[in-house]
Amino acid sequence: MQYVLYFLIAIGATTVGSLTGMGGGVIIKPVMDATSGLPVATISFLSGCTVLAMSFTSMVRSRGGEIQVEKRRGTPLALGAAVG
Repeated sequence: MQYVLYFLIAIGATTVGSLTGMGGGVIIKPVMDATSGLPVATISFLSGCTVLAMSFTSMVRSRGGEIQVEKRRGTPLALGAAVG
């Protein structure tokens, strides 16, 4: 039952985050802190994984769009974001 709650929090946060322009992690972390009782490190990891999956999905969906990212600029930016 806990996993269903965590899944619903993640789906709700990514939906609200995409509609409002906020990152989903801004919503996931406080809600998980308030409801789950998990350690902070675990919540941070789950939040990071959810945001990474959301970013990957968004990137895959926008591959055929009008805006194309230059590989010369995009690669260092992506690496810096991954490290950060």
